Amino acid sequence: MTIPHPAARSRYGFTLVELLVVIAIISVLVSLLMPAVQQAREAARRTQCQNNLRQIGLALHNYHDTFKVFPPGNTTSLPKCICSKTSFASQSTWSWLTMILSQLEQSNAYLAIAPGSEPVGTAIQNPFKANEFRRSLPIFLCPSDSGPLLNTQRTLSVDGCGCNSTSGYPDDGDDTQKIPVARSSYVGSQGVIPGDGLFGMNSRLNLGDVLDGTSNTILVAERSYVGPVPGSITGGAVWGGVTRSFNHMALIDDGPSGVLANFIPNMNSASHLGAASLHPAGANFLLCDGSVRFIGENIHSHFDSSFPNDTSKWGTYQRLANRGDRRTLGDF
Repeated sequence: MTIPHPAARSRYGFTLVELLVVIAIISVLVSLLMPAVQQAREAARRTQCQNNLRQIGLALHNYHDTFKVFPPGNTTSLPKCICSKTSFASQSTWSWLTMILSQLEQSNAYLAIAPGSEPVGTAIQNPFKANEFRRSLPIFLCPSDSGPLLNTQRTLSVDGCGCNSTSGYPDDGDDTQKIPVARSSYVGSQGVIPGDGLFGMNSRLNLGDVLDGTSNTILVAERSYVGPVPGSITGGAVWGGVTRSFNHMALIDDGPSGVLANFIPNMNSASHLGAASLHPAGANFLLCDGSVRFIGENIHSHFDSSFPNDTSKWGTYQRLANRGDRRTLGDF
């Protein structure tokens, strides 16, 4: 009698070759998807940056509604300091960003540092206020800007007087102690030539001074701490106060201060004075009407230093920064 034997079970599994093929396929898929993921993340960061600027714009307009003017770019009641080594010296002063803290739902920070109640150089010596100056506020930081939370390139002077602490601008007198404070990614526009923008020393400008139209005039620009070229630094800005106006305001001229120009910025050149970002191909700008525009690096930009006051020779980028040249603006 023949006894039937159960059929042997077939065994299934991956061979080493098949496993390597699967790993290779997964690697290819990941490499194909990674750029898309990175682009999606950058798009989200750029959107958050734009939202920050919109909130800053709303705060500036609320300030304007209350006081009938925009806040001054920086304000001081003390005499300007004199530095024998360079003409760029001035005391540490309060910046326009400190004056809109309450409008940005940062009343605690506003009350803590009390802008304008005393010189910044005095306030920074108060341990309680010094801690507040070092506190990073997300509303002032672009998510794409990978700089340190404390700005070591643009600092505040303890005694309230002296030159910028960066190399190329030596200190003078007793101005020996510099305090790194919290960084900001946003700067007010001084214009092309200081005075033709919306922010300046003790400025008191309102929407009536914007003769070119609020939708055609830059109010706030983006400036990253890290430059667009690997290894470069533009220095960004600080929100608490300044030693030089360029710590919190931008000059919209040509060349090294253009939008993401193809250059290597450093703190020894004019390249740290303009707008810059780590967003691909451009930077975000807040206009006087409260809208936010992404302006590409290829915008028409030209400034003839031989004829600095002839706005007919300016590019579209420069005219956006001028509040009253009354000339037709090109597309941007």
